[in-house]
Amino acid sequence: MKHYSEGYKSCSLFGSLRYFTGVRDTVCLIHGPQGCTFFNRNAVYHLNGYNRSNHFIPRIFTTSFSEDDVIFGGRTTLLQAIDEIVADFHPRCIFLFNCCVTEVIGEDVEGIAREQEKKYNTRIIVLHSAGFKGDHKAGFIMACDTMFREFCSKPISSVPDSVNILGEFNADKQTSQELRGYLEKAGIRVLSCIPSVCTVEELEVSTGAQLNIVYCGNAARRLAQHFEDVYGTPYIASWGEYYGLDASKEMYDRILKFFGKSTEIYKEDYRRLADLIQAKKPIFQGKRAMIVSGMKRALGYGKIFQELGIQVTYIYSEFECSMDLTEEFRKLSDDVDCNIAPSYLRERIDAEKPDFLLSTLPELVAPYPFIKILEKDYEGFSGMERMICVLEDILVKGKNSLYITLL
Repeated sequence: MKHYSEGYKSCSLFGSLRYFTGVRDTVCLIHGPQGCTFFNRNAVYHLNGYNRSNHFIPRIFTTSFSEDDVIFGGRTTLLQAIDEIVADFHPRCIFLFNCCVTEVIGEDVEGIAREQEKKYNTRIIVLHSAGFKGDHKAGFIMACDTMFREFCSKPISSVPDSVNILGEFNADKQTSQELRGYLEKAGIRVLSCIPSVCTVEELEVSTGAQLNIVYCGNAARRLAQHFEDVYGTPYIASWGEYYGLDASKEMYDRILKFFGKSTEIYKEDYRRLADLIQAKKPIFQGKRAMIVSGMKRALGYGKIFQELGIQVTYIYSEFECSMDLTEEFRKLSDDVDCNIAPSYLRERIDAEKPDFLLSTLPELVAPYPFIKILEKDYEGFSGMERMICVLEDILVKGKNSLYITLL
């Protein structure tokens, strides 16, 4: 262990905050210094797509801890903040987030929350989301447990031909657009899209779904497991199943066959993409790629490259090493690393000079140039078609780096 750290990971406050900002008619209140809220709010606005949405902007506020609050406690500050929020917005619920400072000084946020709940008859849900408790994945776990306990605890009658989509963050649900389109054509109803923009009522009826579709394993696998453990609701997918021609086809087949629906609804799109891949393969012959990404997209982008005939020379993924996905990664590349020092990544890029560098973790590959995109990501048949267009454009323009903005 060295005597310094190259900090590059997010914190549990960020992960838990991302989960609750999309619940309508609620307010997120961070009890701590203004800096915690400034950086986390900016990241959530950008990564959840609120800055691109014409429909919804979340309310994220802070108690703006002062030095006196740190020394003497922030009880008065928190009481005043809740008073103002209730008076101005009359929210159905307030999500109250601890940060590192309030956790360290032992602020009794639970007691203050219960006191204000009685005063205003307004639901206040506390999340002990101090950043030192882990990275954003730890925040996701905390949020999954809280979401299920607070909003999904009452069973309702099963709704025929219905699903929940879990792990879709985008405010306009852009990343699951193709999937939802096929579900609609098949007559399958989406009850809840969690944690995208949704209502409390949508969360409460989620227990009636017959199937859960996990869109991001880090964000929602635990939530899906809660549904299965308590209600017996099965779930499909976990990591990178919505990327590439064959993987997307297999996933759509599994969902449609679960409900006894025809798979003909996507066959034309499948055949068109298969023809496009064959036509474009010569362009990518002999090209090499490196991927620096979390599990979902490292596996997903690797599948796309493989089907295009692009050699994946190296994959770096920021995942929990306790999860044995070694075999899945080895199918895509002979050289895979997990959670190594970021400085080593730059040495690899310098040495290999790949034709394509894909990263959802730009802080690890800086200062290499990048092309900043994109709203929809690259899932499904339409996503792979977008990827082909982007890669071809990069070759034409002579650029070699691609930065994917969605985490």
